Amino acid sequence: TDVPGQFVALAVGTTVISASIELAGGPPAATGSLEVSNKIPQWIEMSPWSSDVLRGQKTRFAALMHYDDGSTGDVTEQVAWSSATPSIAVVNNTTDKGVVAGISVGQGLIDVVHPSGLTATAGANVLSAPLLSIELQPGSASIPVGDSQTFRAIGHYSGGYQFDITDADQIFWFSNAPHIADVISNGVVQGVSEGQAIITVGLGNITNTAVVDVTPAN
Repeated sequence: TDVPGQFVALAVGTTVISASIELAGGPPAATGSLEVSNKIPQWIEMSPWSSDVLRGQKTRFAALMHYDDGSTGDVTEQVAWSSATPSIAVVNNTTDKGVVAGISVGQGLIDVVHPSGLTATAGANVLSAPLLSIELQPGSASIPVGDSQTFRAIGHYSGGYQFDITDADQIFWFSNAPHIADVISNGVVQGVSEGQAIITVGLGNITNTAVVDVTPAN
């Protein structure tokens, strides 16, 4: 069409869309894909429909489109995300769509709108509960030099709540012997040299440890 950024579907298939602007330093360009389908969107499923999240922590939602032919597709990146209750929970609509952060205790409502006009709503129940303990999964590991092991940190909270806090805000991971086993990212430990190291994870004043034995390289 003559309208910038507007396209008319002519046939089923996928095409590449390019855009550029000329500047003194050279013309930066961007590309994207556009899929033309004869499937008709029917309704949006939120995954999950409802989720508990601790105040100050995050959880992730996804949006799945159901089509008239019985198929489904992930449209998390295609829908617009917003919160009907931003004082309780907010949602990212830019770089990490669908990530919801708990702001204050209460029942939050997260909305999505698809370009087709279809909408859906999910619940974000924001809780406040003290952390009682951290469980490491696995509790210990043996890895060869050069390999890595992924640990998960499960927070056990008052009231019987359990959450994966591996990447929680303010969580810390460290090794007492990084020359033997080094923490290269939250929960990911790499074998550096033969020996034994203790991996510690903590949130506030609650900690736990796991022993990692590093064996000769395979």
